[in-house]
Amino acid sequence: MSPGLPKWTRGVSVTVLFPSEYVGRPKVYDETVAEAGTPNTHDVNTDLGRNGGDGYVFNIGDGDLYVYISDDGTNFNGGVEEGSDEKITILKHQTFGLSGLNIDTIKVDASEDGTAYRVVVV
Repeated sequence: MSPGLPKWTRGVSVTVLFPSEYVGRPKVYDETVAEAGTPNTHDVNTDLGRNGGDGYVFNIGDGDLYVYISDDGTNFNGGVEEGSDEKITILKHQTFGLSGLNIDTIKVDASEDGTAYRVVVV
């Protein structure tokens, strides 16, 4: 430390956050799972013109959300078609960050009919 700096500067730490390589307009999906067991599909690649790499999923509704992510539009984590237990579960009023993922398509299901959610992808 420099002798001319105040004592409080000794406890200051700085974190530099670099912007994501995916900079552009976000795609926002404000949706509701009408019927539990029938997931909504969001084709991020088509909507953005490329795969997404940042954003979040926010559970607005009363049920749990089950999220499945694909990097190629065909293969999802856990195999959503087989009803696998390898799903991402988002509880009521929780948010799941999508930063650092390679997102072609997102499928969102719920434990209760009428569960609302918001997905923002950049």
